[in-house]
Amino acid sequence: MFERLTGVGVPERPSVLFETACVMGGSVAGLLAARVLADHARRVVVVERDEVDLAGRWRSGVPQDRHGHVLLPGGLQQLERWLPGLAAEAEALGGYLAGSDQQVVYHDLEEQAPIGDAHLLLAGSRTTSGW
Repeated sequence: MFERLTGVGVPERPSVLFETACVMGGSVAGLLAARVLADHARRVVVVERDEVDLAGRWRSGVPQDRHGHVLLPGGLQQLERWLPGLAAEAEALGGYLAGSDQQVVYHDLEEQAPIGDAHLLLAGSRTTSGW
């Protein structure tokens, strides 16, 4: 079961279990939940209190949206699983894929050796990009 839930392969044929699924909040977590539920419901409704702004302006209900954001390798793999092409689209909109030569990792205040090229970080900000 764990391998099925955490694998990075495309999900196999899921069965429709619900007529309608409802997700409260259009955050990254809410939108990803809606994407996963879309395989199991005929219709998914996302309820969001803030107005949707495709220009990427700040949202009053999300004070942390002004910060820079980084998606770690495991998260990036899972998002690519459910939303193929996400990293490429984010890059096209101003996001940045940082390789191991552009990262510094610390553990207990000690700099660690680079892990390898397979560990990309996706970085971006609402104020500098469209994603």
